[in-house]
Amino acid sequence: MTPSALDQIGGETIFRKLVNKFYDLIEIMPEGALIKKLHDRGHGLEHVRHEQFNSLSGFLGGRPFYQEKL
Repeated sequence: MTPSALDQIGGETIFRKLVNKFYDLIEIMPEGALIKKLHDRGHGLEHVRHEQFNSLSGFLGGRPFYQEKL
């Protein structure tokens, strides 16, 4: 059995760290200012960190957290 893409990058723990690092950079880098501004108008970056992990986890072959909420 071929491991999922999520497994290949180290599983949920590593992937969560990757998503959080991405949004840490969005918060401090000038290139992320527009994305930060857009999310600040909505639910904020903390919300999007969680939802992005949930959505991409299933996409990468892990647990479909986002779909489980439907």
